[in-house]
Formats: sequence, structure tokens, C-alpha cells
Amino acid sequence: MSIQLYKLAEELIRILSEVEDAEGVLTDDLEGRLDACALDFKAKVENIGKLVLSLSSNSDAIDHEITRLKHRKTITDNLQKRLMDYLKFQMQRTDTAKIEFPAFSVTVCKNPTSLKILDEGKLPTMYFTVVPQHLELDKAGRERLKDDLKKGIDVNGAAVLETGTHLRVK
Repeated sequence: MSIQLYKLAEELIRILSEVEDAEGVLTDDLEGRLDACALDFKAKVENIGKLVLSLSSNSDAIDHEITRLKHRKTITDNLQKRLMDYLKFQMQRTDTAKIEFPAFSVTVCKNPTSLKILDEGKLPTMYFTVVPQHLELDKAGRERLKDDLKKGIDVNGAAVLETGTHLRVK
């Protein structure tokens, strides 16, 4: 029957306590119990030590595999981007906006317009949020500004940029 390491450690402490109570006299019974316990304890420690070394080796192998897979992911992501750019270029070159297949479609889409702040100091305060001590152009203000520019309202200090197209495969 296998005894857990902590129970062996408790037994060793109990035996040593009994030896101290007997003023250092080691009876045959205590000596036998001590030898058996010490051998079992040493074997358990050795086996647990081997397990720790094995787990450490596994951990190193996992770290190596993570590094390898990250590198492989980067290669795959780069290939995907190059193929998407190639496909987009060829579709634009042939003036093809969309091709549908039974499982998916490939479309060259316009990117959403983006906002370019030319000079924040020239922008009207209506696009800013009042924060104690200063004005701040937050996301909501940027959206209002972009919407006004799209409507054709001339706002000094900002412009709407058409940012091209992107390819969508879905």
C-alpha cells in the first residue's frame, strides 16, 4: 500500500518526537519504523523529483511549440494578406466589383470615409466636450463632425478623406 508523502513526513516527525521523549534512546521498534519511513520517504521524494523534472521538460517543449506556432501563424497571416492584395488588384484591374460562388463571394468594397483633423484649433466648439479646464474632441464629437462634413457643411480645420477600397471574402 502506498502512503502519501505528507503522511510519511508526519510519521517521521512523530518518530523523531518519540526519540526526543525517550531522551535520545533509539529502541529497536523506533529504529525499524524510522528506517522503513526514511526509505519510503526517500523513494517518494525521488519519484516526485523525477515528475518535477519531467513537467519542466514538458513545459519547455510547450514553450518551443508556442514559438513555432506563432511563427507559422505569422507566415499564414502574411500569405493571406498577399493573396487578398493580389486578388483585389486583379479585380480592380479588370473592373470586377463582385464574384459570387456557391460557398462564398468576393467583393471589392469602398472603405468608410475617415476624418482628418487639419487644425484642431480652428474647429468650432460645438464638436467638443467640455471637460474641466479644457475642451476635448471625443468620439461623439468626431462622429458629428464627420457627419456634417459628409453633408457638405464646410468646417474649417477638418476634412473627410476617401480612403480607397478593401476586399471582402465571405
